[in-house]
Amino acid sequence: MTKPASESEVYLQRIARDSFLTLWGYPNLFRDQGIAARREGKELVDLAVVFGNIVILFSDKSCAFPGSGDLDRDWARWYRRAIKKSAEQLWGAERWIRDHSDRVFVAPRCETRIPIRLPAADAVAFHRVVVARDATGLRARATGGSGSLVIRPSIEGDEHVRPRSEGGERFAVGQVDSSRGLIHVLDEVSLDLVLRTLDTVTDFCAYLARKENFIVSGRLHGSAGEEDLLGYYFRGLGPDGHHDFTLPDGADQLWVQEGNWERYAESPEREAQVAADQVSYVWDDIIERFTVHKIRGTHDFDSGQGLAETEVVFRLLARESRADAKTPETQSFEGFPADLMAGPTGFEPAISGLTGRRRNQA
Repeated sequence: MTKPASESEVYLQRIARDSFLTLWGYPNLFRDQGIAARREGKELVDLAVVFGNIVILFSDKSCAFPGSGDLDRDWARWYRRAIKKSAEQLWGAERWIRDHSDRVFVAPRCETRIPIRLPAADAVAFHRVVVARDATGLRARATGGSGSLVIRPSIEGDEHVRPRSEGGERFAVGQVDSSRGLIHVLDEVSLDLVLRTLDTVTDFCAYLARKENFIVSGRLHGSAGEEDLLGYYFRGLGPDGHHDFTLPDGADQLWVQEGNWERYAESPEREAQVAADQVSYVWDDIIERFTVHKIRGTHDFDSGQGLAETEVVFRLLARESRADAKTPETQSFEGFPADLMAGPTGFEPAISGLTGRRRNQA
């Protein structure tokens, strides 16, 4: 009998489907280390998104915030369990994928490998995301404001658990270990907002990459929360014309104040963006429908290629950012394999029956 999915597994499956489409999001991957003794492999990572040479690793921990009344001690315990432990899992998963990309499996028995190719070690770019949730709500109330964690890049390692009497700062996250790569920490307040707003792989990766560059360069002094950093990101444009983190004239560092997200969310620019984005969700429906049929083997016409080969074509369709995504009627199919354009599963018939999903934007 198949074991029913846990609440956490259902949660991650929803994220994988809604934010990254089924073909590129893989919850609960395993490695075959020690399988001979236990007959099951070890959990590798809670969610992996594989998109070309980009791999996004998620570690999800729902840890109840302690309620002892000693906030210094409660924060230190929660940080170690919900953030530091998750970061260790992500660094371990990254190391395994670099060294053993052919030994990553989709179930504990380690009988079925991940169906798409993992990038070579010398080409892969990793993003690491800790999802630190607290179902009790105690942590968010203790944090104050919107309830999201403060971002403070100058805090590193065990400085996170330093008591306030010794100069520590509670409910603030910096760099867990800068020598091992930046960890992005999203909490129950910011996670859904970030993923609803950056709801293509390209948009999400661009945000993570530019945020990491901004932090590592030393230009970010801090932010009142992830949502405020996101709001600031959307208000600025880099030299390439895309959203980016920019410094005011004459400034060396930036502090992002609380309220940046609310100001952006209520702006005419945001309203226009949400309205313009709706048509692009038709494209998501087309990609999802084609890829799910390919995964299940339920399509009417088969080119004879395996999933690893056709994934390259699907990735070309999915790599547009939300702003750049064209409607299906205007998208150019030049250069796509003819066998994917012909027959009863060609694009034109599929488009005619789709109206697109209307996403609930923040």
